[in-house]
Amino acid sequence: KDLDLTSILTPALELPGLLNPNAITHNTIKQDHEIEKALDNMIVEKAQPAIKSKKPVTIETDIININRSCGTLLSHEVTKVHGEAGLPDDTITIKVQGSTGQSFGTFVTNGITMLVKGDSNDGTGKGLCGGIIAVVPDDKNLARGFVAEDNIITGNVALYGATSGKAFFR
Repeated sequence: KDLDLTSILTPALELPGLLNPNAITHNTIKQDHEIEKALDNMIVEKAQPAIKSKKPVTIETDIININRSCGTLLSHEVTKVHGEAGLPDDTITIKVQGSTGQSFGTFVTNGITMLVKGDSNDGTGKGLCGGIIAVVPDDKNLARGFVAEDNIITGNVALYGATSGKAFFR
């Protein structure tokens, strides 16, 4: 009842003592996220038989750490067609090899399984909502004596905001 929120609700330019009264407080530079270059575009294209007719597909590809949010556009396409229910388990299986970019498997929905042989970056599985994610070390590192149980193969904030689904990290 006596909580004063004025300092956080006041527009920045109206705050007393503002260091730069000419500070820009709105979007003035158009951002290009280069979504057309996202790995997901290729995955969405190859997953069309599953999205359109629930025909199981497996897609295998390499991944590098600039491939961010892999799985997000795919989940969007599945949800547009099939709603919250998504697809039956393992209708779309994505197998990637390498080091994922940030937010791999974000918002992965029912029917999508994403398997990583390698390692995953920060935010893996954020907002997971029904899909399956598994991350295991690659065979090359295991052969060199890499002990998965003694090391970390996924970054921080994994599964932040996840509501359903399964995730496995070795």
